Amino acid sequence: VDDRLPAIVWGRRRIGASSEGELIGAVQRLLLAHVAQFGPDRPKAPYSVVVDYPYSGHGFAGNATGRSIDLRLSRDQDMLSSPGLLKLASHELAHFWLGGAFPFPRPEDHWFVEGAADYYGLVARVKAMLRRPKGLARVAATTWRRYFSTSAGS
Repeated sequence: VDDRLPAIVWGRRRIGASSEGELIGAVQRLLLAHVAQFGPDRPKAPYSVVVDYPYSGHGFAGNATGRSIDLRLSRDQDMLSSPGLLKLASHELAHFWLGGAFPFPRPEDHWFVEGAADYYGLVARVKAMLRRPKGLARVAATTWRRYFSTSAGS
């Protein structure tokens, strides 16, 4: 990839429905969409992406810490055809820019950075042409309502 992205160090456990090339391609497209939104994120420091396939069906999970993301995906689902897997990847990649930029003193305010990662992940999927723009406002509104209803009960 051109100089807009740093090197990506890959780690992969087990085999899933997506090839390594498909995963790398999807992650690079999403990262470039985030770069278009936020600008380059320390292009000299490499990213770390670890992928595992512990789930079957539609299960998935992930997390981001510093310059590293961990994607735990379904071995039955193809990354490019599963909206949930693409949403997870784009959300976790958004944390490279959002990260710990917002230190909230109360745990119940953490919804803000998670909501922002959902929103910018959605924007990245559209910019990377991995999702159609139709219905974006509805999806964003539903996401924010979910975070508000969860944090209001805390």
